[in-house]
Amino acid sequence: MLRFFFDFDGRITRTQYALGAIAIWGSLFALMVAIALAGSSLLVGQDITSLRVSDMPPSLFEALGINSVAILFVVILAMFFTGLSMLALSSKRFHDMGQSGIWVLLG
Repeated sequence: MLRFFFDFDGRITRTQYALGAIAIWGSLFALMVAIALAGSSLLVGQDITSLRVSDMPPSLFEALGINSVAILFVVILAMFFTGLSMLALSSKRFHDMGQSGIWVLLG
């Protein structure tokens, strides 16, 4: 399965390309939603209009001792692998059109 997303050789159909892109972008979206929900999970059910910054409860990450740099690292890593896998899928589609996969980088 990893070979499908990260191998630059071969060919794929339009359906495989579309399903692969949906899977890639869907997983990235799910990661971003999970991070957003975990970051604000302790605010659920509270009236945030009357809260001052000093009254704000810690986020789940702060409560668990997770540094924001670690979260940023995870997001950057996920975006890197998303871009790499989209390049691989697009390269395979270019192979189907009889073109070199290098055209993906130029487009």
